[in-house]
Amino acid sequence: MSFCRGCGTTLHETAPTCPHCGAPQNLPSADTPGTLWLPVPALVVGILALLAAIGLADSELIDQEEYIGTLLFAGIAIALGAVGTYQQEKGRGMSIAGLVLGSIALVIGLAI
Repeated sequence: MSFCRGCGTTLHETAPTCPHCGAPQNLPSADTPGTLWLPVPALVVGILALLAAIGLADSELIDQEEYIGTLLFAGIAIALGAVGTYQQEKGRGMSIAGLVLGSIALVIGLAI
């Protein structure tokens, strides 16, 4: 049981308005809009791109396919992170992290 925000009468927790005074209850929502379908892949691909770029920077002989794959992964992480940051509130931190990791991987990859 909860209490009315207007008059203090006890009422059911799911009541949208008070049956006594009619005051709206405006129950706070715990759900943040959006899903994690963009932020999680952005973060995972960003981490993979950064690890691949670091691996390329440490190797003496650079394979062309690995180099192109690293740059593609970095670009995908940047794209997913940018779209996830722009479109969703939920998981925005993961989207930003994926965007930053992808950018760092791209800079390392282009510096090689």
